[in-house]
Amino acid sequence: MTCTLKPFHLIHELGGTYVLNVQDLRINVVDDQTLGTLERVLTTPDQGLESSEQRDLDRLGLIAPQEDSRSELSQEKNVDLIPVTSMSLLLTEACNLKCVYCYCGSGNRKAEGRMTEATAYRALDWLLENSLASREIYVNFCGGEPFLAFPTMRKSVKYVRRKCLESGKKVRFHTTSNGTLLDEEKIDFIAEHAMAMRISIDGPREVHDGHRRFSGGGGSYDTIIENCRKLLEINPDVEAHAVLVEGSPLAIKEALLAIGFKQVSVRVRSDSLLGGRSGGRIPPTREIGRILEDLEREAYLWLRHTGERNSQALKELKPKSQLVNAMISLLQNSKRHHGCVAGFGFFAVSCDGSVYPCHRFVDAPEYRLGSIFGGKLERRTYLRPVELVEACAECFARYYCGGGCKYDNAASGGDIFSPAADICQLRRRELEFAASVVGNLGDEELKYLIELDILPVNPLFLTIGLWDGIKSALDLLGGRGHMHQAKI
Repeated sequence: MTCTLKPFHLIHELGGTYVLNVQDLRINVVDDQTLGTLERVLTTPDQGLESSEQRDLDRLGLIAPQEDSRSELSQEKNVDLIPVTSMSLLLTEACNLKCVYCYCGSGNRKAEGRMTEATAYRALDWLLENSLASREIYVNFCGGEPFLAFPTMRKSVKYVRRKCLESGKKVRFHTTSNGTLLDEEKIDFIAEHAMAMRISIDGPREVHDGHRRFSGGGGSYDTIIENCRKLLEINPDVEAHAVLVEGSPLAIKEALLAIGFKQVSVRVRSDSLLGGRSGGRIPPTREIGRILEDLEREAYLWLRHTGERNSQALKELKPKSQLVNAMISLLQNSKRHHGCVAGFGFFAVSCDGSVYPCHRFVDAPEYRLGSIFGGKLERRTYLRPVELVEACAECFARYYCGGGCKYDNAASGGDIFSPAADICQLRRRELEFAASVVGNLGDEELKYLIELDILPVNPLFLTIGLWDGIKSALDLLGGRGHMHQAKI
């Protein structure tokens, strides 16, 4: 019997065999008989299926419908109908630290660069104008170190709140800071405006001070810790964000959780488009071996703690987890067609009013998209979904990562749609280990994890972080896209 199968990927981990339905981001355990059928499909795709085999694969959701899903991608998306819902304002190019991996070229941006109030106000007007019918906008204050321009930040918040009141929109604020300048006045301001905070801190003192030193010399760890303790008293949800140069992300997360942070994120460091490494103190290539070891270790911990109903261990594991987002994506079949909405739903505005896809691209001239002072931005380039990215089209993890970070792609591979091989390997292994964990969870185990609030009960739970992707833009994109299929 001839039929079309959806793309699939076989996983052999944690003592079991699983099939990932790539198109639907769905995982199932397979027995030896089904495994034999799937392996035969891979080796002799032109051979037909028996009726019993087809029923078995249909039960797993692997039989594709007859209609061609590629038709949706042939329809041009009108980028002008996609609202711009979030923006990073580069208040200053100055910074009081000189971090070894800085995407600004190890702190080599112009120290005198500072956004005027007039430019900030125009940028906020530009965001409101381009947010179209969206009822909520997001403003991220960044730098350099944004609190070096605190007067401009404070006036910008006051200005956009008044403009939103007039237009009936809501505004949410976010900022990423190195935490060294957070005195009582600034902490009160953060609390008054419910500003989401991300503090850049790389782990324990010896790691942090090796990476993030004051521009005049000396480590910044002790200053940050003193300020963050005050900040966490009024806002326990402040996120700690570390850049991983080498070593284990698990160890970094454990150190930051011990400080008192409840939310911790770790990102593997990227190269800089602007060039330069501070004193050559970081390795020329990224080493992800320790991270891959952590993933396997974590997968076994999920199964052991769940099997033992060890609630305390599970609650301690979740904030350190590198797999939980992939687990949730699989449980909810939540697909990403874009790694982020940088360049079409999210933009950064530099000190002079130039527009870039995100704040990490600022000052890289080839990625300048235009200006807030006039002219139309060319957004279509950044709208390409992962199905149409050549490097991703055949990857089984494409709907998990969505094609990755455009900046890291550009800095590592020279193109926003050329993911780095090491990051691709990492994302694939994250998905494989997460799939193996999910495949081992029965109904009782899932119910237990939901009752503990380890997994979300809400099926509409979003796994895409606020500044990695805005839901309103993704909703407008829609579409299932082009799926590569095996003909049987």
